[in-house]
Amino acid sequence: MASDPGLLISKLRPQSSDKKHKLSFMPHVNIDSPRYRDFIHSLGWHYISPSDEESVVLADIAATEKLITSAMHGAILADAYRTPWLPISTSPEILNFKWQDWFSSVDITAELDVMPPIWPEPPSTLAAKAKDKLKAKVVRHKLEQLAQRGAFQLSKESTLEQKQAQIAAEIEKAKHLLLSREVCK
Repeated sequence: MASDPGLLISKLRPQSSDKKHKLSFMPHVNIDSPRYRDFIHSLGWHYISPSDEESVVLADIAATEKLITSAMHGAILADAYRTPWLPISTSPEILNFKWQDWFSSVDITAELDVMPPIWPEPPSTLAAKAKDKLKAKVVRHKLEQLAQRGAFQLSKESTLEQKQAQIAAEIEKAKHLLLSREVCK
């Protein structure tokens, strides 16, 4: 079984292995927001926005000692750059079966830690503000707990190399097939 082609990123776009960030958080693109960025910064963590330029995202992931992420491709890129990662779910839109499929492709047994859904906009009513404050406290506590005791993941080096070789071989087969079809025209 092959894996996600994103595992090739460390071969295609090598990055410095200097670790500048002790802990980073990368959300799924659907919850990426300035409000959430500010919340993560209040924890003293580095925030990686999936909406940033590709070069910034790749450099930040490679420069991180540990990554907490609800973005599956954040975990895939982190694995390729050998940055231990911890998967979380921050929304019902995050599909566990997709994560489980990828986990199995790199011989990892893991579960998504489920977080309360993240709030996109500040609340306007007094009751909503109180609920928002309580929710922030719960999310803060859970994230801090995960950072301290979470089961950070990293595929085995040999598994990563094998998967990268399989993916590269599949790409070469596809190129060959396309070229042979062009020649036959």
